[in-house]
This record gives sequence, structure tokens and C-alpha cells, in this order.
Amino acid sequence: MRLGMNHTLPHASPEEWAKTLRELHCGAAIFPVAGDAPEELIAAYCAAAEKYDIVIAEVGIWANPISPIASVREQAVARSLSQLRLAQRVHARCCVNYAGAKGPTNHDPYPENYLPETRREIVEHIQFLLDTVKPEDTCFTLEPMGWIAPDSPEDYLLLMQQVERPAFQVHMDPINWITDPHKYFNAESFLEHCFSLLGNKIQSCHIKDILLTPQLTLHLQEMPCGKGCFPLLRYAQLIEATDPEMPVLVEHLPSHQDYMDSVKYLYETFQQNKISLR
Repeated sequence: MRLGMNHTLPHASPEEWAKTLRELHCGAAIFPVAGDAPEELIAAYCAAAEKYDIVIAEVGIWANPISPIASVREQAVARSLSQLRLAQRVHARCCVNYAGAKGPTNHDPYPENYLPETRREIVEHIQFLLDTVKPEDTCFTLEPMGWIAPDSPEDYLLLMQQVERPAFQVHMDPINWITDPHKYFNAESFLEHCFSLLGNKIQSCHIKDILLTPQLTLHLQEMPCGKGCFPLLRYAQLIEATDPEMPVLVEHLPSHQDYMDSVKYLYETFQQNKISLR
């Protein structure tokens, strides 16, 4: 597998960006500039990634294409097209977004997220993106979420059946699906279930940790890797068995140092347990 971060390191040049990633034992990365960057800068990052054997795991969109606010929705669709074209240009493993949300923020819980018409809007948006860009060297994926589709591995599989486009694939973040104590306390079996349903469709993974705290009501807190109770080693074993070249990106940490600490923890843990890192 290829360790990386959903975080762009401080750097002065594409060469420094790729070299620093390799020094941190990272073999995967998000693409550090957007689709509207100058072509020569995009090409320089691609060249640096190739030189240091860095796989471009993801091109992120992170916008709300189903927003009820027309201007937000239009900007999100334009960004989605631009970023998917960028992913195709740089041969990223995937282009990823969340499905969106029916409120003023991009990915928060709203009851309208679950209306049948919202589901149709999500499906039609994905179909529009793929039919417009027609990617061949990348694919489009959605971030698993707790209160937006796809909110379970079964829901992801159903959404793929509804979209009916082979370029719609899977981005795996099972921690986002730990939404009750049953999954939390039986996380290994839940992981195995996720991979049994979706394994051959997964293009990129996120990794972090999670902790159930005694606060009422139920409170699950994202944590840096090694600070929670998620079976990170079992997750890595399932990833390695699925695809030895799979990118696995640390994410959702508050500081640069937290990223450094989590990458170091994962590298040492995987090395000790004979997980092969590219």
C-alpha cells in the first residue's frame, strides 16, 4: 500500500513537495493545485510525482452540487467538471467529492438529504459529470458519510447500481460509517463486510482513528491515528489484500504536526507488522 496525507505539505517547488513526501515514507498524495492552475505548474507537479514515485491518489472537489442555493450549486458543478478533468489530466486514482447536502453548508445533516428527489439529483449529477468528461484514466468517487449518501456499504453499492456508469467507483473511508456502538465494538467484522461488498471497486482510502467517549448522548470523536480504538492494522491488511498499490491517506487532523505524528505512527506500526509500503 501507499501511505499519504489528505494535506499539502508546505513547500517552495514541486520538486520539494515530492522529495519531502518520500522522506516521510509517503508514496501517495493528493494533487496540490486545482484545475485552474497554469498548465506548466500542473505538468511540473506531475513530473515531480513521477520522479519520486508518488501516486496521485485523489483530486478533491469538496463542493456542494445539490445545494438549494442556485449560485452555490452552479459553482459546485463547474468545479466538479474542472476537477474531474484535472484528475484525468494527472492520471489520479480518483476524483472525489461528497454527494452534497440540502442546506447552506456542504456536508451537514439536513432531513432533506434523504428525500427521494435528493437521491435522484445525486444520481443525475454523477451521470452528468461522467457523461460530460468521459474519463478513461481516472474515475469519480464519493466520500462515505454518516448522514449523506452513501451512508453505508450497502448504500454505496445501491448508488453504483442506480448511476450505471463504470467510471463511478468507490472511495473508502469506513471510519465515517462508524455511527453506532455495534459497528464501533465490532469494527473488524464491519471492515470485512465493507471490503467483501466493495473491495474490487475501491480506488483510494482515507485513514484516521475514532473514539467512543462516555458523554451523553452517543458521542464518537475522530482522533489522530493510534489515539482511538479503530483496528487500523486490520484495515491495512484488508487494503493490502485488495490492492498492494492502494493509496491510503491520513486526514482530518487539526495541525501539520498531527499529520506528521500520524504518518510516523502508521509507518512504524505497518513496518513492525510486515505491511508492505510502496
